Amino acid sequence: MLLEAPDGNGHGPTQLNACLSSLCVSEDILPSSKTKTGGTAVIYDDRMLLHKKYKGAHIERPERLIAIRKELTERGITDLIQTLESRDATFEELAYVHTKRHIRKLLALQNSSPSDVECHQFAIEEYEDMYMNKSSVSAALLAAGSSVIAVEAVIKGKVRNGFALVRPPGHHAESHCGMGFCLFNNVAIAAKAAVNDLGVKKVLIVDWDVHHGNGTQRCFINDENVMYFSVHRHDNGRFYPHGESSAAETVGIGNGVGRTVNVALNGKGYGDDDFLAVWEHVLLPIGKEFAPEIVIVSAGFDAALGDTTGGCKVTPGGYAKLIRGLKGLTDGKVVAILEGGYHIKSLSESVAACIEELQRDDDCNSYKYDKQRILPGTTTAINSTIRAHKVHWKSIVEI
Repeated sequence: MLLEAPDGNGHGPTQLNACLSSLCVSEDILPSSKTKTGGTAVIYDDRMLLHKKYKGAHIERPERLIAIRKELTERGITDLIQTLESRDATFEELAYVHTKRHIRKLLALQNSSPSDVECHQFAIEEYEDMYMNKSSVSAALLAAGSSVIAVEAVIKGKVRNGFALVRPPGHHAESHCGMGFCLFNNVAIAAKAAVNDLGVKKVLIVDWDVHHGNGTQRCFINDENVMYFSVHRHDNGRFYPHGESSAAETVGIGNGVGRTVNVALNGKGYGDDDFLAVWEHVLLPIGKEFAPEIVIVSAGFDAALGDTTGGCKVTPGGYAKLIRGLKGLTDGKVVAILEGGYHIKSLSESVAACIEELQRDDDCNSYKYDKQRILPGTTTAINSTIRAHKVHWKSIVEI
């Protein structure tokens, strides 16, 4: 994956330190808490800003959350939404997804009060495409725990839906290791907690990050309670995280057959209409048949307009339409959990558009795609997925 900022609005260390200072970020910051009943909630914690690269630039940087918060404030959204209180994930919650060895290794590192240099070296030796500093494990524990809190609030009816503004992201993290900027798999942990602790029978995970969520897929490949759906760039196995497991032919194994659905796009340039066509012909029909109790979105925004990481062009309005379609599957019970997205302007505007859509009461999916504007690769990918799944789901037909 790219390690340098793909857009021209990233900040260097001086600007970042100024941003952090303006937010009064310190090691002992306490999260805010303002929880009511119903509506849309956001969960966020300034301490997740402390996870940053020891030296040099990186696309997964604190400015991502700073920009989102600024956009929400400028639009007046922060005055209309509820705020949930963050917490660390428990060892038991982490162990729903990760090996005890992986968890203990990271907790031992945290408990040793390491320097930034020691954490940097640890990440280089242990993981692929991962950076760490002395605050990284603490941020990852908060990201995973906050994701669980958001899902729990929706399932218990405290709020209708929500968005977890967390980092580091999670969907690449495997059971035994971190990778691809991810230490713990936030979405997988939240989904497992929903089933194991909250009695949910059916969870739909929708991953629209431009990169395939290899860690999440592997976690649920044999699980009948959780469906994993992903639309991503595949490029015949050459796009990160590489390999054929993200192809349409991967449909699950054992009890999970038919519960893994991959729409594998080849090449660049996919936009709103391409993604809406995937929703109309694949995700929404299968989703209605599966009948989930809650939808959890691996909400990466690196397929956004201007983000050279993904080379696609989904607009903020396009992402809002995707959210609207998902709301109709579960009477609005949707939790989005932040993954990637590295073009600061597109990221912040897209997150804000999604939260505004979550706030709306109307769940009718009235959006249609323009058939003249979809790329040939979209039709190919849709039909490949339908051919792989038509024995499992009655409602899908080739286009």
